[in-house]
Parts: sequence; structure tokens; C-alpha cells
Amino acid sequence: MPTVSIEGEAGSGKSSLAFTAPLKAVGFSWDLGSDRAINGTKYEEWFAGLKILTVPYGGEPVARWDSADITIYVMRQPINLDSVRIRGANAVWRYFLKLYEEALADDAVRTIVVDTMTIARRIRCDAYLETVQDAAEKANKPMRERLLQIEYGNPNDAIRDLYIAAISASKNLVATHHLTDERIDVPGKDGTVEKGVMTGKRLL
Repeated sequence: MPTVSIEGEAGSGKSSLAFTAPLKAVGFSWDLGSDRAINGTKYEEWFAGLKILTVPYGGEPVARWDSADITIYVMRQPINLDSVRIRGANAVWRYFLKLYEEALADDAVRTIVVDTMTIARRIRCDAYLETVQDAAEKANKPMRERLLQIEYGNPNDAIRDLYIAAISASKNLVATHHLTDERIDVPGKDGTVEKGVMTGKRLL
């Protein structure tokens, strides 16, 4: 079963294309663009006649795709007004992971869509930082604002596991990704270095 990566700018049709994968499909909408993706300009051509169920975030993560061709779970990005303390990321990630595992185990589900994997990875990073902050709070130690470079191995492994699990379960996995600006450090003639200069290239 294939793993497909769809990369592009906002509004370029990544999400719409993702949901044309073999049915039945279960999707996880992290960037809240699923309604536009399904009901936009490609609706009549790609989605008319299909039963599409959208499930808002909340409550127990229960599989609801039995009667639908496409089921889209709207994921909630935690709202954190505190500039340091992360709360809610672990709860959202556990909710997602439970449904992802159930979709993998259901023979009726042929395709899983993660839209976007870029945001899913960011939430997993926040969830790990939340765990680090919880431990610091319990030990009455200073609160960390960000992960150390070496600590990104944990969330990176968690995202990699999503791909490996889909392959092991013989599921089609479609992951959409945002692009970002390439930035480089440019040495100046006076020996100084200008950091983070945009090159004009867009990268995954």
C-alpha cells in the first residue's frame, strides 16, 4: 500500500486531492480546511454522491466511520495564551492516536489522511514539551520554554511510527505538508554573519 506525500502552498488543493484516495477513508483535519476541501470547486467532480461525515473534536474518541465513505475528524489545536506553559497538547495527541490506531485495525478502512502532517508534528512536539514542563512543575524546578535540539528525536520518532504503522497495516496513508521559506546564514565582508536570510526557495 502506498504512502503519498502532498506538498504545496495554502489553497493549492492538497486536502481535496488527498480525499480522492481509495475509500473508505478516515481523515484527521489539523488545519481545519476539510470543509473547504470537500465542498469547494471540486465537489461535483470528485465528491458528489459520497456520504461524508465530519466529526467535531470532543468527548471520547469513538470510531464513527461505519456508515460513511469519508469520515473526517476535526482536530483541535490547543489554545495557549501563556507564552511559556503548554497545556492540552497531550490530550489532543492521545485523542488522535486512539482513532488512528482504530482506523489501522479496521479492515474496512483503506485510506488514512493526515492533513496536515506539518501541524500534527508540531502538536506532538508541544505534547512532549508539556510532559517535560509537567515533570518540572512536579519537581518544583524552572519551567522550560522549548525543547532542546536532542529532544526532538522523541516527537520525530512518534511521527515516523505513524508511517511505519500504516505500512504494517497495509493502509494507504496520505500526508499533506506545508512549505516554509528556506533561510541561510550569510557571511558579511566585515566578518559578521547575517542569520536567517531568506533565499526565495520554498522547502518541505
